[in-house]
Amino acid sequence: MARWLQGLIVVGFLVGVQAQPSHAADAKPCLLHPIARLDMHFSKAAIPVISLPLAGQAHPFAIDTGGEFTAVTSEGVARMGLALRTLPNPQIVKGFGGYPIRSSTYAPGFALGQVPLPNYLFMVLPDGRAPDDVDGLLGADLMSRLDADFDFGHMKFNLLAPSECGDGVVYWANAYIALPIQFDDSYIDPKGERLEGHHIHIDGKLDGKNVKLLVDTGATHSTMTLNQARFLMGWLGSPAELQKRPNSDDTYSFPFKSLTLGGITISNPDIDIVDVGGTVDEDEDMLLGMNVLSRFHMYVAYNQKKLYLTPKDGDPAPQAASAPQKSGGQ
Repeated sequence: MARWLQGLIVVGFLVGVQAQPSHAADAKPCLLHPIARLDMHFSKAAIPVISLPLAGQAHPFAIDTGGEFTAVTSEGVARMGLALRTLPNPQIVKGFGGYPIRSSTYAPGFALGQVPLPNYLFMVLPDGRAPDDVDGLLGADLMSRLDADFDFGHMKFNLLAPSECGDGVVYWANAYIALPIQFDDSYIDPKGERLEGHHIHIDGKLDGKNVKLLVDTGATHSTMTLNQARFLMGWLGSPAELQKRPNSDDTYSFPFKSLTLGGITISNPDIDIVDVGGTVDEDEDMLLGMNVLSRFHMYVAYNQKKLYLTPKDGDPAPQAASAPQKSGGQ
């Protein structure tokens, strides 16, 4: 176990949270161990943002489950006067139009909650690769060592020590949806070590078709490529209902009827379909972005490889969440 993670767990034991047992009548109460309890707000791009200390000041960081690395922006590096280090092997960021990260930097004074992470090695994002109102991204390389609790109803973000509580981690509700997580392939970290990837993949259904979803809090909108949509839905060409978004050359909408995640059905999901070419991806059909995720209270138990969902308003019953019908770019 990493030394810094041992420190996180020691601090966590000082402040326990009592979790309610789930449906099982004989389940024992579970003691969760918070590491950090942070206020969230949304960026201009509707991405969750928290404040983290770095180089003597508080800085806005987007929470990005779809980002493999914790990173700072090149603009933030300049403002903080940090020194750039050239990576021996550029790190390729996965996603639509993946791009290389060529630089890293050590930054003093970084911490998660009560736990300092001095001289943490950050990746440095190229210009324009993060919202312009944040200085960095909190990625899966750090979050995956903990449990990540997104309480969008109360705009709180909690990091907790990994738990063996099973479904008892759902402390806020008596009923929930539990979805198995599949992680993606391994990757080479900046130090040259091969590590397990921690992009969160779950299964769902889109208009009755099985769909593989990447849970991405760093994405404003749920998105799939046009080629993937043709493959998934069996379109031979472009159906008449496929309409170009206003003020866009390559983004389309389609009137999908339903997106189902376990026992939760989202009616009329608004999904961007982007015409960027490329081949069909056998491992991932679609990014599940914040226009869907912000409807829920979401708990990611990385160690248990489970994702828990309830409606964000605290309703204990996982009822259908209905999205309003949208048209055009709205």
